[in-house]
Amino acid sequence: MQPSHLDRSDDRAAAIIVSTHLEDDLKEFILSKMVPLTQSEIGEIFIGDSPISTFSAKINLAYALGLIGKQARHDLSLIRHIRNTFAHSRKPISFATNEVADTCKHLTLLDRHQEPRFQGRALLAPRDRFVATAQLYRTGIMCTLRPELFNLEDEHQPQIPLD
Repeated sequence: MQPSHLDRSDDRAAAIIVSTHLEDDLKEFILSKMVPLTQSEIGEIFIGDSPISTFSAKINLAYALGLIGKQARHDLSLIRHIRNTFAHSRKPISFATNEVADTCKHLTLLDRHQEPRFQGRALLAPRDRFVATAQLYRTGIMCTLRPELFNLEDEHQPQIPLD
């Protein structure tokens, strides 16, 4: 279910790594709807104190552009919140920490999407729910950006809802 490097990582690292990959994919998704930009122009928009430098700004822009819907915006905002909780906590923290575990319960994608590799598995463990949700959103974005990498003609391959 998780890439092998995540199996060996602590919760803080897993939360930050998974979230960063998702944020990077969301940036690529947004860029795919923009006019072609130079690397310098991309930096002016996405790096430092620029308008779309934060995960929150990317989520809000993706929603405003219609790339994601309300439920995806909700889940991505929770993923961002969890990432920030891990990144900024000065005390030991894990997915078992009440605040994190409770937030993970509110991620909705796994309740709305029937992914064959997760069927029959209770994704109640907060870390599993967090990682699976983030990875499914990444898959949904990649299916949209690079459909040639996926067998989208296969009626048995469920689509990841970004709405």
